[in-house]
Amino acid sequence: MIVFDLDGCLIDSEEMIRKSYREAGAEPPGNFMSLGHHDWIEEDREAVHARKDQFYLRGLRLGVPRREPWHTAEMLLAEGHEVTMLTSAPRGTVAVLEWHVPSWPFTEAYDGVGRAAKESWLAQRSAGVYVDDQEYVTIPEGWRFVHYTGQSAQKLYDEVAG
Repeated sequence: MIVFDLDGCLIDSEEMIRKSYREAGAEPPGNFMSLGHHDWIEEDREAVHARKDQFYLRGLRLGVPRREPWHTAEMLLAEGHEVTMLTSAPRGTVAVLEWHVPSWPFTEAYDGVGRAAKESWLAQRSAGVYVDDQEYVTIPEGWRFVHYTGQSAQKLYDEVAG
């Protein structure tokens, strides 16, 4: 089983998320993608985050560039691997992406899955590879972490399948 994170890994969404936060009334810090969730918001945290989610979903409908790991996922699925997406992106993200992207290389995909839920989900499965551009998820025994740092689809494939 191979599991991919979405934002920053499968899609290049940082600027769209930054813009969504601004439209929701918050100025994200420069490193907001590595801070996890939205704890950096000082006032009306939940309300701002909920508004950001609506702008995020709208932005996805307008199109977001897919990154090399998306193509790696396509290669892996074509070879018969079980390929899953787990993302903390808002509920509704998977449905929007399924509708708006030309290929869907996932046998399973779940949105609204925060860090703790990802760790629990992985721990409930015996083994696999987890691919992410961030190193904040604790990887359970039996799993291997592959860090996406801008590799080509083929190089990432070699790291994942190897």
